[in-house]
Amino acid sequence: KKSVELFEKYHPRNVDFCASLNNLGYLYSNYGDYESSIPLIQRSIDLNLDLSGDSSKITIAMHSLAETYEKKGSLKKAEDLFRRGINILGNNLSKQLIVYKSDIAHNYIKQARYDEALDLLSQLDSTLFEHDEFQIELANVYYLIGKIHSKRGVYKSANEFYSRALEKRKRLLYHNHPDLAVSYNSVGAILYKTGKYRECLPYLEKALEIRKITLGDNHPDVATSQMNIGVIYQTLGKYTRAGNYLEESLRISYNVYDSIHSNIAQCYNNLGNNYNYLGRYKIA
Repeated sequence: KKSVELFEKYHPRNVDFCASLNNLGYLYSNYGDYESSIPLIQRSIDLNLDLSGDSSKITIAMHSLAETYEKKGSLKKAEDLFRRGINILGNNLSKQLIVYKSDIAHNYIKQARYDEALDLLSQLDSTLFEHDEFQIELANVYYLIGKIHSKRGVYKSANEFYSRALEKRKRLLYHNHPDLAVSYNSVGAILYKTGKYRECLPYLEKALEIRKITLGDNHPDVATSQMNIGVIYQTLGKYTRAGNYLEESLRISYNVYDSIHSNIAQCYNNLGNNYNYLGRYKIA
């Protein structure tokens, strides 16, 4: 914020000002303050166009704006920005182009346009397979293909692609990388959906371990992991152990959400069920 203020006062037509505007806007986006975020990122794009026309800088800010609209739930606006970015980047294979294409495929998934997403991801799979320098990006392609199969209820195929993504990420990323937590959680979730409750626990517990290290103890994703593990122990009849996870999920949820958030209601529902199974009906 201080950087933006100083550029605004002394160097309002400096290309570095564009980066500061984008960085501050993206920070607001991560906080969920979209009304503050969007004008800052849009101004970064407009100023970049006016000053330099540097396509790489413009597409970086454009991607930030697309992500912000997506978080806000404006999926069509995000899709339009992803398309604009792809058109600017052209056909030369680059990490940025792959990220854009993967993200527009993810956007299609959120819109339940699974065939379009799968076509695009299959093209990326064929293109990236023989490029050693893009194997991390290929892992994300596998993850997204797994997500499509999961959404369609084709759990065997979902598990195959989620597992392929996990194996690549284990080989290529450092051991506490957030994307590893996503992969462990995804494999665990699919095993849970297919009734393999004992098999899914090590994956979900590993996801929780990584999330605690990378996100801290008081984060929504940590609360979700705690709740998911608690529900599985509940399903296995280990109610005391389940209660420990569910209580911790509720504690974190009160720290990160307002008191009427649906996640808090879900925590209370799960805890109520758990006390009921334990025979503690008054508390339930």
